Amino acid sequence: MILIDADRRPISVPAERFRVQLDEGAVLRVPMSDRGTPDWFGAVRDDAEMERLLGEAERTLEEMKKRNSGDDLEKPDEPDSD
Repeated sequence: MILIDADRRPISVPAERFRVQLDEGAVLRVPMSDRGTPDWFGAVRDDAEMERLLGEAERTLEEMKKRNSGDDLEKPDEPDSD
C-alpha cells in the first residue's frame, strides 16, 4: 500500500499490517505506538474525513471550471488514418 501522510509524503506499508479494509482514497487515522512509531494494525477508517476531503475537492473543481471553461485549450491533431 502506498499511503500519503499529513504532510503529503508517500509511505509504503504492506497491506497485511492493516486490519481494516483499504480502498483507494480511504482516509485512515493511525495511532502512534509507545515508541512513537505508527501502529498500522490499530488504524481505523475515517469516513467523515474522507467525505469532507471529497467535498472540498469537488468544490475546488467547480471553482476551476468557473474560472476556465476550457475554450482556450487546443485539441491535439488527429492522427492520420491512412
